[in-house]
Amino acid sequence: MTNLINWRHLFAIWKVVSPTISAVMAWSTLDPWNFTRIKPIVVHNPHATMPLPHDLLPVAQSVVDRQTGVLVEQPGDSMEELFGLAKNWLQDG
Repeated sequence: MTNLINWRHLFAIWKVVSPTISAVMAWSTLDPWNFTRIKPIVVHNPHATMPLPHDLLPVAQSVVDRQTGVLVEQPGDSMEELFGLAKNWLQDG
């Protein structure tokens, strides 16, 4: 799964970001009421001097295929799966 438009924007952002930052983890909205229903995404810096290994984190990731220059989105686990909590974990207690 690729998204060339997002990749171009991301590439422009990474050019001004320090090469000492290997990746960034992001969520659309993160709070105690929804964090078990979201999937965080890790966006790798293609210019990092010490890249984060792609298989280190089990969450969704956007990685640049260095041969094609295309951003590849890899699926991953949700916070619910990572922490073993129910989606409505606040109401369960």
